[in-house]
Amino acid sequence: MLNVVAIMGRLAADPQLRQTTTGKNVASFRIACDRGRRDANGQSQADWLDVVAWDRTAEFVCKYFQKGSLIAIDGRLQSRSYQDKNCLLYTSDAADEEDSVDLGGRRNI
Repeated sequence: MLNVVAIMGRLAADPQLRQTTTGKNVASFRIACDRGRRDANGQSQADWLDVVAWDRTAEFVCKYFQKGSLIAIDGRLQSRSYQDKNCLLYTSDAADEEDSVDLGGRRNI
């Protein structure tokens, strides 16, 4: 089977680096990906995509990227589910990042 995702957009916030209980580095961040068209009011439309980066890629993203940075990633799409304390089930899709490339300087969204 094939599960390949390539996304380019701007970081919605500074990426946050943390460690798993086993000491593995992980960074989570959100990318605003412009759809390239406008709505009825003339506003740009964007998709807000969650991304997870691991190990050295997580360190790299947190060191060199910040809110507004243009970033291109490639990886795979992974569904995640979790239950909150009220027993509500949430499901989300996230790109599990394997590589990143800086495409531009700092710019606010």
